Amino acid sequence: MQAVLFDFQQIDDIRSPMGRRSAFIYAITQVLQSNRSPLSLEEIRDGLAYRRTRKGGSIDLPPGPREVTDYWFILQSRQLQRIALEVAMGWMEEKMQGDDCASIEDVVRAATKLLTKPPKIQDSSPLLALVRSSARLISTEQEFFVAIDDDPERHDLQSVASCIVDLLGESFDEAFRESMRALFLLSNCDAWLRSDSRYKDLILRGGAMRISLRYWSETVAKFQHAPISDFLRYFFESLIFSQHLAVATNRFDGESSRLRFTFGEEGLESLVDEPWRPGITFDHLYALLQLLVSSGVLMIDDKERYECVSG
Repeated sequence: MQAVLFDFQQIDDIRSPMGRRSAFIYAITQVLQSNRSPLSLEEIRDGLAYRRTRKGGSIDLPPGPREVTDYWFILQSRQLQRIALEVAMGWMEEKMQGDDCASIEDVVRAATKLLTKPPKIQDSSPLLALVRSSARLISTEQEFFVAIDDDPERHDLQSVASCIVDLLGESFDEAFRESMRALFLLSNCDAWLRSDSRYKDLILRGGAMRISLRYWSETVAKFQHAPISDFLRYFFESLIFSQHLAVATNRFDGESSRLRFTFGEEGLESLVDEPWRPGITFDHLYALLQLLVSSGVLMIDDKERYECVSG
């Protein structure tokens, strides 16, 4: 079975399916061996994204595995971005259903009021003030790691995504606030990502239509000196409302509508009974780890922690 799954002789040939899979499996084994102790699924996911041990040590990888883990990091970033944008859409739906907001302007006012609570940012403050209060400005990979070590709940991608999902069960307002902070965390990493040869092309994927990481950062930069309300107006009109209409229209199968809201006679109109509550989309890492356990490459203990089979 191992021969079907991977061939470590092909780890630098990541243009082929076998080479790409082999490179990723090799990276998993190196993450586990570098830590020298069993790891949970979440710890393996972080180890692959950051190429670091739990103690902060660097994990060196050959070119092929290094490239697939570069892509893995961007996937984790996009996952966080997706959750944050979908929470913003769900928050807008909740406001529409509660008769709080009958127009985009109502949504903007409600969002501005919520986001300018402590740390006491004024409604008229430029967007830059809100962005800088949300997360550190990251210019290098090392600065990103320092931020994670100092304040993981505000900077570790997986921790932030989990926090947003957890908050959805308590308060949509707080989940929305955390989602916007997460989006500003991503834009605060732009100087690093666009200057890093490993990531500068990957952050372009998706373009404007699918709100790439680069497009998002450019949008934030465009509005950084404008009032927060101006940015939020563009955010809800173009990146939430119009984006949803475009996606729902493109996915229309001729029978069932995918529209969740639209403009009615009295303004914004919700077409669903409950606001959208996104969750973390599970990747295939868990399934792959189970395959590696079944094939004798890894073993798992009663606490669901993984380690390499010796020899």
